[in-house]
Amino acid sequence: MVEVIDKPQTLDPKLKEIVEKETDDEGGFVRCADCSYVIARSSDGIEVNGSHDHRFSNPYGIQFYLGCYGNALGCTISGGRTHADTWFPGFQWQLATCTECGQHLGWYFDQEGAFFYGLILVESKLTEPQADNYKTLTFDCYGTLIDWESGILGYLQTLLRSYDVNVVDSWVLEFFAAAEPDVQAGGGSYRSVLTQVLERFADRLAFTPSDDTLAGFADSIEHWHPYPDTIAALKRLADRFQLAIVSNVDDDLFAYSAKHLEVTFDEVITAQQVGTYKPDHAMFHELLKRVEAPVLHVAQSRFHDIVPATELGLDTVWIERPGSSAARTIEAQPTWTFATLGDFADAIC
Repeated sequence: MVEVIDKPQTLDPKLKEIVEKETDDEGGFVRCADCSYVIARSSDGIEVNGSHDHRFSNPYGIQFYLGCYGNALGCTISGGRTHADTWFPGFQWQLATCTECGQHLGWYFDQEGAFFYGLILVESKLTEPQADNYKTLTFDCYGTLIDWESGILGYLQTLLRSYDVNVVDSWVLEFFAAAEPDVQAGGGSYRSVLTQVLERFADRLAFTPSDDTLAGFADSIEHWHPYPDTIAALKRLADRFQLAIVSNVDDDLFAYSAKHLEVTFDEVITAQQVGTYKPDHAMFHELLKRVEAPVLHVAQSRFHDIVPATELGLDTVWIERPGSSAARTIEAQPTWTFATLGDFADAIC
């Protein structure tokens, strides 16, 4: 999102000379609402199809308020060019992000040499999520609701010690975080993913697990428990919103976890159902077909959830669980950040 201000706080080098030459009464500047990076001059605003600002909804019912700009030197353009679902007939589009912080700011549209930027405008800068803005809260499960780090370590460290292998917890989680997405890229059930991840541990640490030991990793999910704040927070949220799960797991494995969570979810979307794993957008496309918009997505993994959900235009909440993570580390720009699910429930309920 972008804001129009009178004076810039952070400058793109290409804008430096322009900004230094302009006086206050010659117009303001457009900056990233997240990091204050200067994106464009207010005077770069143009009309497209007879108007500077436009309101659109994407195919999933998510609404955007756009301002059109002839240039935006503080933006980085990324992604492939496409006509799919374009809001401006004849124009292809690509993502436009803040060069400084990477936040999604809008889209770059072009057509046979003509181009402009459609930037998402801030109508009101909200410091907390507002309940009335959402119908459905969607959740990642493992790492967000279920303490999968403790579950992973509980199974693997017990196993490794039985083979007289001694490694620190942080190494185990880092190895898991690197191996799991690589295995998932090859497809297959999550049971098979965990089996192959354990085989990679065995190859690296030079031990030979039995077939029962390999199968036991997935079965151990039955004994992975929620974080202390999860159940109370979910019960509060269920009184106000529809709740849905989108998880990189098999149906039968999630059924183990559902018994621990003590709430009924309106929808459960698993990797088994979709045939792929997050961060693939297909998981979120399926989610948005099955839940009522507007949607707020809540997750701990920036790699699996926050980045792809943001790319699709969803508002996101990052639950910044303490300690080492079993998810791959990646930069992301969530809409809001909370330390616990309970803190999030306090803010929105």
